[in-house]
Parts: sequence; C-alpha cells; structure tokens
Amino acid sequence: MRIFHELVMDEFIEGATGFFPPREGDHWFPIMGHFEMMRVMLVVDHVSGSNVALSVNVWEAPDMTEIHKNPLLTVIGAGLIIGQTNILQGSITPDLVLPATHGYWMYVGLSGDASPPPIAHVRMWVTGRGRA
Repeated sequence: MRIFHELVMDEFIEGATGFFPPREGDHWFPIMGHFEMMRVMLVVDHVSGSNVALSVNVWEAPDMTEIHKNPLLTVIGAGLIIGQTNILQGSITPDLVLPATHGYWMYVGLSGDASPPPIAHVRMWVTGRGRA
C-alpha cells in the first residue's frame, strides 16, 4: 500500500474567497482519487476579520477538465478564533462515501463579514494510505 504525506497548501487568503484548483499540483489529482483513508490537517494563523469561517471540500475532476459543480464532501467546516492559531482536522474514508476516480482535489474556502474582510494564513497537510 502506498502512503503519502504532503503539505499541499501554504497560502495567505484575503477576502471571502477560496483556493484551488489546483494549487497542490496536477500530480496529486490521481493520488487523492485512489486512497483508502485520508486525513486532512490544517494550521490556520494570522486570522483577522469578523465572523471568519473556513471550509475544506473534496471536489471531483475525473477528466482533469470539467469540475464537478458541487462539492462531493465537506471535510471541515469551522469557525476560526481571531488572533489565535487554529488547528483543524478531518478524515475521509472514500469506500464509505466516495468512489475511486481519476481526480479529487481539495478546495479551501474562507468566509466572513465584508468589513473588515477575513484574512488567514492556511497550511494544509494531507496524509493518505493508498488502495492495495
């Protein structure tokens, strides 16, 4: 079984927006599409704004060109504490919720009130165990 552990995102996000596709690189699409279990861990710091929340969704792009219109699964959806380091984690067992496919990618979205806009430094690690 294949094991991977990788920092797939290290970005400052400003405003109610999101990152990916595909900041993590095209080579992660097929790897993330064929895992037995995946854990996602985020360290979010330098948080400012009001009512700031972060979500991590799994999306699908089976042919690498057309993105599925709705997220397949929300891994993390949490409010963030301003001025503190926030540690968030989630896990996916795709055999239970998602079929194997050529390409999954992670979408990280930041939301909050417009004034002042939400800001956060987001680092995301993905650890997975591949299918046999």
